[in-house]
Amino acid sequence: MTIPRVEQEVTKYFQMEIVKPATKPPDISAVNPRKGNSIFFHETSCRSRKAGKLVLKLRQACSVESAARANPALDVYVLVASPAIIKNEGDQNDKIIQALLRYRNIHIKHVHLEKYLDDTPVRDLYYSGKIESSQWSISHMSDVLRFVSLWKYGGIYLDLDVIVIKTLENLVPNFTGLELSSVAAAGIMGFDYQGKGHQWVEDCLIELNRDYRPDLWSHNAIGILNRNLKNKICKVDKVEKMKPEICDGFKLYTQREFYPISYWELNKFFDHKLLESAKKKLNKAWTVHLWNKLTENHLVSLSPNNSLIEYLAKEYCPFCTTTKGGMGTTRAFYVQTRPRCSQDTTCLPTTMC
Repeated sequence: MTIPRVEQEVTKYFQMEIVKPATKPPDISAVNPRKGNSIFFHETSCRSRKAGKLVLKLRQACSVESAARANPALDVYVLVASPAIIKNEGDQNDKIIQALLRYRNIHIKHVHLEKYLDDTPVRDLYYSGKIESSQWSISHMSDVLRFVSLWKYGGIYLDLDVIVIKTLENLVPNFTGLELSSVAAAGIMGFDYQGKGHQWVEDCLIELNRDYRPDLWSHNAIGILNRNLKNKICKVDKVEKMKPEICDGFKLYTQREFYPISYWELNKFFDHKLLESAKKKLNKAWTVHLWNKLTENHLVSLSPNNSLIEYLAKEYCPFCTTTKGGMGTTRAFYVQTRPRCSQDTTCLPTTMC
């Protein structure tokens, strides 16, 4: 599928009216996402509560827009844990939110954690207080929510620093991608809402509820996914052996398909001299992971030539990052400020959001 350029957009992709200001997004529990036909993003930080309104970083908005543009037949949900009101005060953030909501298939919803997790296999974990005791409470809440959303509705989960460059509508229903040749990642994955897929993600949640580790950052998403691949889904000890015919239809997409720019190649995002060679790495890719924890404070050379990250912004999220969309220049795509919520006990998702 060819993703339409801005000048080729037609009204069928957009809402005719912008959402009214001072609107509180409805809770996801009050709506019924189409099972198996949705993409889910989770925003678990506390920026929105602190700002007194819905806040999305430009990179996050770019991920959402790219997913909506590439997958018009799928609903794209942004589930925000922090209480938020959509306002229109004229700043860049509000313009970004309004640009996203012009897409018919983008839905921003609040996720009330108690309601969302109450009737799930991780209910006991949530009420135990273990997540909020973790140094990585916000990341770990995201780990929990990604599996819960796929357990409830099926479909696809994406991290908020993933740019979609090709339609995901034709992927197999149960999948993940290789971050390394020997490690399956949990930043891009899908499970069916019924049958084997539903049981597999339920197995992940049962283990998460039983074996959650607040002291280990990667134990609870990547770790659980890889252990379940080895022990229950594929039943082989090495990722290299995990083929769909062995894994009962579950597919591990290659690194070049989901993570074509590795985390040790970050200069490819920012050095304009490497643009053409970096673009070649995208030839067989569906997505590009921006590795936000490693790149969010990266300085960008003010060159008249595009870097890869600027190319991605202009090509796949034009309404969020171009003056034509009313969003300002793509330079804002690079300006990132890392919140220190992990050290702030008032910023824990279970107590505040």
